[in-house]
Amino acid sequence: MDRDPHVLAMNACRWIKADPERWGRLVDLCEWFRSTNPGRRLRRGDLWVYAQQRGMSVTLCEEFRFDNSLWSVLSRYAIMCRPHLAEAIRPRESGIDTVRLRDVWELLVGDPSCLVLDDWRKAACKQASPSKAGCPA
Repeated sequence: MDRDPHVLAMNACRWIKADPERWGRLVDLCEWFRSTNPGRRLRRGDLWVYAQQRGMSVTLCEEFRFDNSLWSVLSRYAIMCRPHLAEAIRPRESGIDTVRLRDVWELLVGDPSCLVLDDWRKAACKQASPSKAGCPA
C-alpha cells in the first residue's frame, strides 16, 4: 500500500465518497464507543468487535476491517466532524498531518460542512488542555 500522505488522504476520501452511509455507520460506532466507554481509547482493531456487539451483521462488520493507514485518516476526519470524539480517538502524529485534510475532502468528497474543524489536533489539544493554551489557532 502506498504510504504517501496525500495518497492516503485521497484513498480515505474515496472510501467515504463511495458509501456515505458506511461512513455514517463508522462515525456512529465511534460515538457509541465514546458514550459507553468514557475515558477509554478506541482502537482500529476493536471496531469489528464493537460493530458485532452493536448487533451489526457480519457483512456490515466486515466494512470496518481496514488497514491502519486508512484508519489513520478516517479517525482524523471523524474528529474534524465531531470534535468530542477526540475523547476516544487519539491519533499519533504522523506524515498524514502534513496534508491539508479539509482541502482533500472538498476535492474528493465535496461539501465540507460536516468538518467543524480544519485540524483534528485542535480538538485533541482541547481535550488534553481545557485552558487551550498552546493549542493550534
